[in-house]
Amino acid sequence: MHDWPLNVRGLLTVLSVAVVSALGDEPLSLGPEVRLALSTTRSMVPGREKTEPAILDKADLARLMERFHGKVAAAARHLGITRPKLYRLLWAQDIKPALFRVA
Repeated sequence: MHDWPLNVRGLLTVLSVAVVSALGDEPLSLGPEVRLALSTTRSMVPGREKTEPAILDKADLARLMERFHGKVAAAARHLGITRPKLYRLLWAQDIKPALFRVA
């Protein structure tokens, strides 16, 4: 058994490249051409693993909003989470981003 980093669509891509690069009646293989194509295909390059962000308390969230002047989208990108998730965290701590915005 081998680890497979992709979904079924990735498997289809691998098999398609193997079929196109196969010579005549030879069986499908992952020869050097296939391996090179796979390593340069964006969907085949392993990405970084998703990790859960550190738990932020009210003071951390307030400092974050100060740093980004209440800009939730920028702060969420910095944390590596979605904007709605950051809004939920702020709401849970009763922090209003508008109070940190600079006019």
